[in-house]
Amino acid sequence: MNVLLLVLGLGAGLAVGAALGYFVSKSRVDTRQAQARADARSILEDADREVETKRREADLAAKESSLKIKDDAEAEVRARRSEIARVEERLDTRDTALQRREGELDERRRRLTETEEAMRRKEEELREREADHLRMLEEVSGLTR
Repeated sequence: MNVLLLVLGLGAGLAVGAALGYFVSKSRVDTRQAQARADARSILEDADREVETKRREADLAAKESSLKIKDDAEAEVRARRSEIARVEERLDTRDTALQRREGELDERRRRLTETEEAMRRKEEELREREADHLRMLEEVSGLTR
C-alpha cells in the first residue's frame, strides 16, 4: 500500500507538476506574445511617426524650394522691368533728341526756302535792271547813230 500511495502520490505530483508546468509555460508564452505584440505595436508607431516626420520634412523642403523659385522669379521680373525702364528712358531721350533735331532741320529748311526765295527775287530784280540797262543802252546807242 505504501507503494501504491507512493505511486499515487507521484502520479498526483506529476499531474500537479505537469499542470503547473503547463500553466507556467502558457503564462510565459502569453507574456512573450503580449511583449511581441507590444514591441510590434511600438515599432509600427515609431515607423508611423518617422513617416510623418519625413512627410513634414518633405513638405517643408518643397515649400522652401517653391518659395525660392518664386523669389528668384520675382527678382528676375524686377530686373527685367528695371532693364525695360532703362531702355524706355534711353528711347525717350533719343526720341526727344530726334524731335529737337527734326525741329532744327525744319527751321533750316524754312530759312533755306526763305533764302532761295529772296535770291530768286534778287535774281528777278537783277534781270529787270539788266533789261532796263540794256534798253537804256539801246536808246543811247540809237541816239548816237
